[in-house]
Amino acid sequence: MKIFAAQPSHITDIMKIIGEAQSFLKSMGIDQWQDNYPEQSVIMNDIAANEGLIITHQTEIIAYAMISFRHEPSYETIYEGKWLNNEPYAVLHRMAVSENFRNQGVAQFILKELEIMSLQNNLLNIRVDTHIENLPMRKLLTKNGYLYCGTIYLGNGNKRIAFQKQLTEQIHS
Repeated sequence: MKIFAAQPSHITDIMKIIGEAQSFLKSMGIDQWQDNYPEQSVIMNDIAANEGLIITHQTEIIAYAMISFRHEPSYETIYEGKWLNNEPYAVLHRMAVSENFRNQGVAQFILKELEIMSLQNNLLNIRVDTHIENLPMRKLLTKNGYLYCGTIYLGNGNKRIAFQKQLTEQIHS
């Protein structure tokens, strides 16, 4: 697997993967991403900001993720808990894996790449949020050293649970 900056020419493949993720969440009875989010314009904004990434296997695009090294306004206030620290952080949003590559380590690969990129940007913290009912994502985060920190609310008012991981200055493979 390899990770690359997404380009506008990748949008069709990315939106197909997003659609598969929406169907997967719906099949589990989770209302996350069931309101047409993330629509194509959101992904194009990620790409324009150089925050959209594709993951490939050979020449096939198999996953998408948005990784940002900017402040996340939704994380300013946390309820029913607290962040591990107030240090600068990287953020993971909109991770989706092709249905043909689920449960094959793709999401874990993305998390490991995020750690490498965070360290390259001198950031020792990563924050992520997810729907409370998204048990696969919660399990993935916990398995990879992310700690539950509390509840945040997105700009649209949707409630999410928040996680944070503190990195050491060395990545272990």
